[in-house]
Amino acid sequence: MVEGLYAVKAMVAWGKEQGVELPVAEAVHRVAHEGLDPLAALKALMAREPKEE
Repeated sequence: MVEGLYAVKAMVAWGKEQGVELPVAEAVHRVAHEGLDPLAALKALMAREPKEE
């Protein structure tokens, strides 16, 4: 678990540098490092418009 906390921090930073959207990683980062309520993060993810990938 601890490794994932460091990895998600690096992943979110990389995504910002590259201009890549990483909504799940960003949600995990906000829950783990910014105190966002996990249920609020889930609701926000589920409310996103579907996109082609």
